[in-house]
Amino acid sequence: MFESIVETLPGTNEAEKDAAGFYAGIQAAARAGSVFAIFEDGRMAYAELDDQLRRTVGFLRTLGLARQDRILIQTQYERHAIVLFVAAFLEGLVPVLLSPDTPDDRVSSIARHIEAGHAFIDRHLFLERAWLRERPATIVGDEAPRSTLLERLRRHVPGNAQSLYPGCLAASEALAPSCCSAEDDLAYILFTSGTTADPKGVMITHGNMFSHLATFRRLFGYDRHSVLFNNMALGHADGLFQGPILALYSECLLYRPQPFEMRNIEKMFARVREHGVTHLVTVPTILALLDAYTDSPDYFSAPEFRYLFSVSAKLDVGLWQRLEARFGKPIVNIYGLTETVTGGLYALPEHERRSGAVGIPVDMEARIDGGGDSGELMLRGSAVTPGYFRNGPATDALFVDGWMRTGDLAHAYADGAYAIIGRLRALIMCGGFNIHPEEINEVLMRHPLVVEAVSVGIEDPTWGELPVSVVLVSEPISESDLATHCRQHLEERKCPKRILVEETLPRGDAGKPQLSRVAALVRTRLNENRASSSAVDAEKIVALAATVFKVSPETLSLETTPENTKGWDSFSHITLVATAEEAFGVKIEARKIIAMSSLRDLFDAVVAARALVRS
Repeated sequence: MFESIVETLPGTNEAEKDAAGFYAGIQAAARAGSVFAIFEDGRMAYAELDDQLRRTVGFLRTLGLARQDRILIQTQYERHAIVLFVAAFLEGLVPVLLSPDTPDDRVSSIARHIEAGHAFIDRHLFLERAWLRERPATIVGDEAPRSTLLERLRRHVPGNAQSLYPGCLAASEALAPSCCSAEDDLAYILFTSGTTADPKGVMITHGNMFSHLATFRRLFGYDRHSVLFNNMALGHADGLFQGPILALYSECLLYRPQPFEMRNIEKMFARVREHGVTHLVTVPTILALLDAYTDSPDYFSAPEFRYLFSVSAKLDVGLWQRLEARFGKPIVNIYGLTETVTGGLYALPEHERRSGAVGIPVDMEARIDGGGDSGELMLRGSAVTPGYFRNGPATDALFVDGWMRTGDLAHAYADGAYAIIGRLRALIMCGGFNIHPEEINEVLMRHPLVVEAVSVGIEDPTWGELPVSVVLVSEPISESDLATHCRQHLEERKCPKRILVEETLPRGDAGKPQLSRVAALVRTRLNENRASSSAVDAEKIVALAATVFKVSPETLSLETTPENTKGWDSFSHITLVATAEEAFGVKIEARKIIAMSSLRDLFDAVVAARALVRS
């Protein structure tokens, strides 16, 4: 049934592109005067992109790099990251793009692991990292208004950095990229998991990437008239592949607003109509917030809007049905892993909405390990990675007889659809991000007072799961001190949302901590620590906020705002509100949650909600 639906989907009859065709499309869009991207700080035309690509290729050829050498890119400037990434893979190099907040010890571990031939990195990061003095590097910096001081800073290249990018492009020869890569050559590597001592870099070949691009274009009708809205992080598969790579392949417009903030949720979605968006990519958590905290039915009502994509985590079927009924537009749930580029199974508009459903395989084979109706989901196809870069044991563990193990437990329906029913591997899925608990444990164990650490995922209706850690310590230490330690070595999204200090851990017969009992202990402790629902006062609001932000209460007051508080992001904003609602037995109005910009706003909202309850 479903196979016949896929076969009749409208698509393109064009031959699948390779690197040369990819670059030819960029040149065609440049000649047509098309706009490539709208960033928060302005637009970038395809003609400008092409010029920067050619000059970047010219610069890369001066660095003495060989085909398939790896280059490391870590910058906050998205337009520069995109140009560097695309120029590298078109030239036959292998870009390794890291998120700007990737901590130093992880960056240095990855740089050693890939034997980076060159690093492109922001000035402040370069200056903070002594180990970079031993490696060839280029400092990335935004063009800023000139002054005498800025001119001096721009001319000064600290340490061994060879030049400043993109300033160096003014003197670079504009050269067309070689586009000579073979199908099995690496297009890029994404590091998504693994401890510092055992990094796992997912290898994506040119064959993987271009095969998957052709699938997306066929399934969802991307063309040069499309407008793709995606503001997910570029350092992750869905932000990178379903963002600039897919837009360039389709010769269309990419809209990248600023990263999601709770206070801007209505403004962000209102821009869908303003920019004529046709395809929007986001995660279930953002869809849950859209459902809970907005009430407009018009965000996606423009006739040109076609698809709303939910990626990176399982989409709750109730939320799925509510949003489709509210907006009258199809929501496509895509299941995949970084190891499958980004997708593999698709729940298309024609499919029945089922609990846990992730759809059917398209241009991918799927089966249940062992051949039954339920078990581990196995995948095989042209988009499946050849393995992890220079990590033979991890690669061997990933494959069984040519089939890739997903680590997800699935149920196979008779009509060819699959539903995810659980997980085999330890993984915390929080807000669309996969968090490996061993990474958190490794960082906590580096603290001299931590004797043992165990991290688990606790169910949450908005975020899917929240990472919480339990530690044994040799001397008393505060949760805020441990949180500060975590922030120094982990990306913010991976930091545990609570760190509980215990005297013992529940263990099995072999002496290992039992994760299910640790999770039960965490739930018990969180219930015990809930604030009393007695009279609301400033001290209790501050105490709740200190717990959520993992800081000392003495550093907070009712005048505290997100701008002056590290840790107050959209994630913790919702967590803080939910914690306050539960603690004081109230329900705060959605409009007040969105507008909340200080702890005083939270205090006033709780007081008002309590007054309504009592009346």
